[in-house]
Amino acid sequence: MKNEKLELTDNEIIYESSNKKRVIPLSDIREVRYKEPGRLTGGLLDIIPFYDDLLRITITKKGKENAQKIYTYLKYISENNSPPIKQLEQDPSLKEFKCLLQEERERITTEKTTDTQDALVTIFDDKIIIKKIGMFSKMSKGSKTVLFQDVTSIDLDLGITYNYIVLTMAGSPGIILQQYDKRQIQKFYDLLHYKFQTFKTNMINNSNPVHVTSTVSDTDELLKWHELKEKGVITEEEFEAKKKQILGL
Repeated sequence: MKNEKLELTDNEIIYESSNKKRVIPLSDIREVRYKEPGRLTGGLLDIIPFYDDLLRITITKKGKENAQKIYTYLKYISENNSPPIKQLEQDPSLKEFKCLLQEERERITTEKTTDTQDALVTIFDDKIIIKKIGMFSKMSKGSKTVLFQDVTSIDLDLGITYNYIVLTMAGSPGIILQQYDKRQIQKFYDLLHYKFQTFKTNMINNSNPVHVTSTVSDTDELLKWHELKEKGVITEEEFEAKKKQILGL
């Protein structure tokens, strides 16, 4: 780390160079990446906070061993960190998330087309409501409710210019939310994904029968979990894990 200083404390990481100083709380680290120095090139240590700019540190061959230790420690920290959900829930900019809505539609006389329009999205515990608005005015053009029970997955695609949240729907065309502000869409995705996963977990827990005096057969139990998989409530991996548990494999 030529002309750079990196200090680890119990709660934060402090970086200093000749023209910059940054302090990052350890709880704010989302991800850490490391590239070893080559024969002719330096290595890289990337520290990626949840909602701040990436911190990139150049690694020399001399500093390789120390950098590897720092990377291992920060990787462990980051893997146990979670987005600050309470903070996100209080963020006024996420109450009505402004974005572009892309919907795939099937026309009678033509192939599938994609409609794009401005929208405001509000997250609830079991759904999102998308309010469509005019491109040059705030006049409402109707709304769309998307129930979490109909969603099979929610993914984030960060691009160079635009960024996308993709909601995959069971048995119907998906929905894409587009935003150019990478930090803002990352915040919204974290909150949306948390609400979706919480709903999914609660749905699974509520589907468990209460055993009083009789027990459900292994076959009935497997059928129940298979039905949840077919509805998209649980993934194939979750079903396979449950099947092994039931059958004692």
